[in-house]
This record gives sequence, C-alpha cells and structure tokens, in this order.
Amino acid sequence: MDNDAYAVYVLHAQILKTLAQAKRLMILDYLHSGEKSVGELAELLGLPQANVSQHLAVLRAQEIVTARRDRQTVWYSCSKPLAVQILSLLGIAS
Repeated sequence: MDNDAYAVYVLHAQILKTLAQAKRLMILDYLHSGEKSVGELAELLGLPQANVSQHLAVLRAQEIVTARRDRQTVWYSCSKPLAVQILSLLGIAS
C-alpha cells in the first residue's frame, strides 16, 4: 500500500474516532438541518454551553464543522460531506 492510500485510511479513522461520541453525533444531526449557535445546541442537548463548546472544538479540529462569527454569536454548520454520509448510513440523518 502506498503512503497516499494509507493517509486516507488514517484520516477516515480519525474522523470515525471523533464521531465515536454520542453527543457529537447529536450535534451533527442538529447541524444537518442548518447552522446553529452554541446556545441553541446547548438547549437542544440539555448540556452546559462550555461542554458543547468542547465538543465543537473537537469537531472543528477535524474540520467536520465550520464556524462563522456574526457579532457576538458564532454559528456552526456541518462542513464535511463524509460525516453527513456516515450519519445517513447510521440512520441518523437523511
């Protein structure tokens, strides 16, 4: 196996590791329907904003979600089609 092919497998493994948290899957499911703020996600998940922010930081590090600042509010959206495809395969998103 060449190094480029192996690098793709490593990337996919990192994405799967990141998605191996129920709360992160829930966040992506909520973001699948459109961008949301940390406050909106915290309310939907029933979690403190700090906890949601930590999950979003992990998702951002893998470039699964992107952030857009509008004055005081940061809006998050799903940026990686592979993540949406995984959710769809799991029956979480359509």
